[in-house]
Amino acid sequence: MSGTTILDDGELRMDGIQTNSTIRLDGGIVTGRGFVGHITANSGGTVAPGFGGAQYESALHCRNVTLNPATTFRPVLTSSSPDFEGHKLQVAGSVILGGSQLAVDLYTTFKPTNSASFVIIDNDGNDAINGTFAGLPEGATIPAEGVLFRISYAGGTGNDVVLTRVPAPPSNMSTVAKMPNGQMRVSGLGIPGLIYTIQTTTNLIPVIQWTQIGTTTAATDGYFHFLQNPTASPQRFYRAISP
Repeated sequence: MSGTTILDDGELRMDGIQTNSTIRLDGGIVTGRGFVGHITANSGGTVAPGFGGAQYESALHCRNVTLNPATTFRPVLTSSSPDFEGHKLQVAGSVILGGSQLAVDLYTTFKPTNSASFVIIDNDGNDAINGTFAGLPEGATIPAEGVLFRISYAGGTGNDVVLTRVPAPPSNMSTVAKMPNGQMRVSGLGIPGLIYTIQTTTNLIPVIQWTQIGTTTAATDGYFHFLQNPTASPQRFYRAISP
């Protein structure tokens, strides 16, 4: 295959070698573990490199990649093993991010430990990454499926895009209120998209025995709410544990 492949809908899975073919993104999703020519954004679309589960070191290879604000880059993090750390884009030439959107997925129930790092764009050669993802300057944090990552555009061998799992800062508990039906409503402010663990105890006399009663996800404004069914305890204290 040679020339330009225009993708405007559906999914294009590239598992073979098509290094003479440029892919122009007008929509749809390009994915796979093959070798293609240039990937160029036009009016939309998603680059979702790799294919398969945690047992694969899965990279989509291209010569150059040029994205823009209308496009999304969507890697999958599958494992903390250096040989099978996730699905990434491996680029032989230039990487231009152009303010594109970054959306990160975790494979099934995988939850990386703090300080675990993942290369999502493996930039060959010595050229630096050009531009950033939208709203994510160097060192910014991004939530992904309930946990927090810090991004670097100078990671790996010095010019790769790398995500590192970091602990979330403590949330701010705002109210604990008894509802008309006897339920207790616990509210707080954290980071949008993160999952907070709610714990309770009946007294604050050391040694305090905290009991986990559930989890709640912070909404887009950062606020989270949790309802506990009525209990027989005359007093109860609550706290939220950051992921």
